[in-house]
Amino acid sequence: MAVWKSREGKVPPSNWYGMLIAHLRQSFPKAEFNEEDLKTLLQPTWDEQWRNGNSAKTVAATTCSCDGRTIQPSPGVYVNLPRGAARGPANLPRGVIPNPAQLRESLDLERLKKAALAAANRAKSYQDQLAKLAARSNPRDQAALDKAQQKQREIRAKYDAELLNLAGLRQDIESERSKVEMEFVKGLPALPDAPVKKAGEDLDVVLGIKPPKEKPAKAEKPEKPAKAENPAKTEKPPKAEKTKKPTQAERDAASMKMFAETMAAALAKTKKA
Repeated sequence: MAVWKSREGKVPPSNWYGMLIAHLRQSFPKAEFNEEDLKTLLQPTWDEQWRNGNSAKTVAATTCSCDGRTIQPSPGVYVNLPRGAARGPANLPRGVIPNPAQLRESLDLERLKKAALAAANRAKSYQDQLAKLAARSNPRDQAALDKAQQKQREIRAKYDAELLNLAGLRQDIESERSKVEMEFVKGLPALPDAPVKKAGEDLDVVLGIKPPKEKPAKAEKPEKPAKAENPAKTEKPPKAEKTKKPTQAERDAASMKMFAETMAAALAKTKKA
């Protein structure tokens, strides 16, 4: 077969190697795929087949099996992988054989796996928030308890929604994988565990809500005896009014009056004599 002019002097991309290795792994599930052996034993032939315009499926199908006496068709003839079902590692240069353990699935499956991993991380984050609520001190009053319970319900609703979303994504992934029947792909992370309620334990405590402790009522203090009334105080007698000192004018007037009376008395005695 003539070499394609567009591929002359070039080497295959990693995704073409990925599809070829995926076909062979499905065809020979018990075979060991050593990266170094693939480079030295098969890569030169594969590169030439690619330059001749052959697809990964065609090259895999030409890898025949023989028990020494009977030549049988290669199992790769019966493997039908959709285009793009397997890809090489990201950013792998052209002409480099990828490590079979690092092959990637199709773009659609990779998107589903990333979405599922993100949902699992969000669910784990909400679970951690519930655990922090459980570790907090008891609410001080009924208003604080109502607020904490409302926050718990909001976080729990988000947590349940992420678990439901994750379960749907996992189902979609299994459905997509069943179409290609690729057995070498890696599994998804496990679902995060939901809070577990123990026997006799309040679910609010498990999910982060602790009811406030009731404080004992304070004993009423005995009333103090009434104080005896003080006896009425005896009224003090009114103070005598202070006599006002006469003014200088009043003293002078009194002196003149006394002098006049004295003179009058003296004149009266003179007349009698």
